[in-house]
Amino acid sequence: MTAARTRSLGLGIALGAAVLSLRPIGPVAKLMDLATLPARFVAPLGAPSVLAAAARGASSSGSDEDRFREETAMSLRVERAVRRSAWPEVTPFREGVLPVPGEVDARFGRSRDVIRVRVPDPSLIRVGQPVVAGDAYIGQVTRVSFREPLADDPGFIGSVARKLRLTSAPVQPPKDSVDVALITGADQRVGGLVPQGQDGRPCRMVVGGLAWPQDRVWLAVRTPESRATQSGRVIVNEPQGLASGFDSLAEGFLLGELRTDYIRREGAGFVHEVKGVEAPLDFASGLNQVLILTRAAEGQRIDLEALRSRASMTPVMEDGGWATVKLMSVGDTNPWRSTARIGAGRAVGALEGAALVDGVRLFGRVVRPDRLTASVARLDDPGFQVSALAQCTSAPDAAPLAMGSLVSEGRAPGGGIHFRWMPEPGTREPAWMSALGAGESIEVVLWTGSGMLRVPRGLRIGRTTIRRPDQRRDTLGEAPEAGGEAGDGPAEAPSEPEGQLLVVTEPAQVGAALRVRTGGARLRRMEPTPSSPQPMPDGGAPR
Repeated sequence: MTAARTRSLGLGIALGAAVLSLRPIGPVAKLMDLATLPARFVAPLGAPSVLAAAARGASSSGSDEDRFREETAMSLRVERAVRRSAWPEVTPFREGVLPVPGEVDARFGRSRDVIRVRVPDPSLIRVGQPVVAGDAYIGQVTRVSFREPLADDPGFIGSVARKLRLTSAPVQPPKDSVDVALITGADQRVGGLVPQGQDGRPCRMVVGGLAWPQDRVWLAVRTPESRATQSGRVIVNEPQGLASGFDSLAEGFLLGELRTDYIRREGAGFVHEVKGVEAPLDFASGLNQVLILTRAAEGQRIDLEALRSRASMTPVMEDGGWATVKLMSVGDTNPWRSTARIGAGRAVGALEGAALVDGVRLFGRVVRPDRLTASVARLDDPGFQVSALAQCTSAPDAAPLAMGSLVSEGRAPGGGIHFRWMPEPGTREPAWMSALGAGESIEVVLWTGSGMLRVPRGLRIGRTTIRRPDQRRDTLGEAPEAGGEAGDGPAEAPSEPEGQLLVVTEPAQVGAALRVRTGGARLRRMEPTPSSPQPMPDGGAPR
């Protein structure tokens, strides 16, 4: 009887533990954190990987400091180039328009038609205001976030814990973000105009959504005024006084080039005509910096050249959002994985997805944080994804190429890392390489781009070489064989979008001093936009 009761009790405990493991429970998780605290401090002492990492870190010299300063300067050059690319080169702003710069922070889950943008001053922004990137119209504001700051009253015990660095102040929620619905969304519409069509007259139309959702390249054209117009430059047509809301602020900005294609349905005896607008930018992965068009206050003097030329920015590692951490262990029980563990967790703001860096170089991202420690996926961990910008080494001040997502495939021979790059339809890569005068390949430095929560833009990933699309043999990214004969015959056509396997060199090192992203005020890198009338330099009244 006693044995049966013991077995029943054991089964009950096992069942309860299984149920609790399905979903973490706050109080239970905290108790487990405290119960296993001694093991977390003792375990690293016997880890050979930590001793090796400490030895490599102790051998650092002044050259590391020189490298850090050089890469910080390079990061600022990339940031300036990205910010300049958001300003129009040809299209003038309407009178009374005040552009507010914004940095793309993230996309919503699987939705590719809504982005979140961080701005320096959300009080200037209203729902419905248009958003542009360069000379192109991209969408409109659908939500403005105004969040109250979290109360911070730690009490006596909490204050002692902070002094012991066991806890930290709460990470304040963002109150400087706005949501933007892209013109690629199925429910988005804006008036368009071809100033002079094939019949010599202007052609008005409605543009919005996608002509072919599977390729995300052409914007759909609805109710064109003239069927004779088959091509031409399409601009936003929302005349002031006739347009509702704020649409007229984007009057004249570019939607793209009107294209016409014909589809013959299999088994049908007719040809279907499809019109679309080929957008001038890559909506899938090319959005990093944007401008939100707002109305200036009455009597406000706007110096657009001064706004555009502002270049004083705080370097990415000096914005107050980082905490120094110790590496507890390196390696994983699975031989094909590449992970590490750090001595910092939720108590200091190291949340899931937070970047871990060596100087300005991205070391990895937090994947499983607990209160005092966290597991980290390193760059060479198979499946690691990162949004990347490519900076040409021979033209560092040119606008970088937005590559979209790179996926790690593990270590490469010689200490590099293999990354798979599958360019999205609509990528600007061919035009970008042609503008730089590149030959068959171009050497670039990869930096983190926008769209990743808790990973700031401008962290160095490594150095690699990008080949032209016609120099890629297949979807495996293999380079054409050296010394091949022209008579060998053409390669088989790929069955998937063309991609490339990149070998990224000069990644972050294990033994260096590491810092983790703790959710600091990233927008200190972005100067605020004036929101009140500014005095004239001579002391007179503003115009």
